[in-house]
Amino acid sequence: LRTSTAADSGRCAALHAVRRDGKRLVASKKWLYEWAGSKLAWVVEAVDKSFVGFNMYYFREGEWARGIVHEAFLGVLPEHRGRRLGAAMRIAAATHFAAAGVSAISTRIHAGNLPSLRLAERRGFRRVHEGACGHLELVRPLKS
Repeated sequence: LRTSTAADSGRCAALHAVRRDGKRLVASKKWLYEWAGSKLAWVVEAVDKSFVGFNMYYFREGEWARGIVHEAFLGVLPEHRGRRLGAAMRIAAATHFAAAGVSAISTRIHAGNLPSLRLAERRGFRRVHEGACGHLELVRPLKS
């Protein structure tokens, strides 16, 4: 587990497209993670340095002023699931953001994605709103 670098951009974008049914990472977000990935994204690699997954964040309009960072994506390749890698990335991010003075982390998960919902709730996220198309908004307060 490590913070992301510009060199991870292609692998992260490819996993994003696979997990989001072909939806590409928008250019502005791709640029953001290339430029500031060491502060906003985490990568998991296998022992042989092959890419396993990543977790990325950004500040959404309306949350920025309240000190809330948004978890935009958490993805692990299917053959590596069940090893608590998503939890490890969320723990690293929460520790980092709490130390930086961020007050909370928000995320948006489809109500039908039960494994992801369970993982988020185990990491302290609480449901705050049911949005459009079956998505749930969740927030996890941080202690600085």
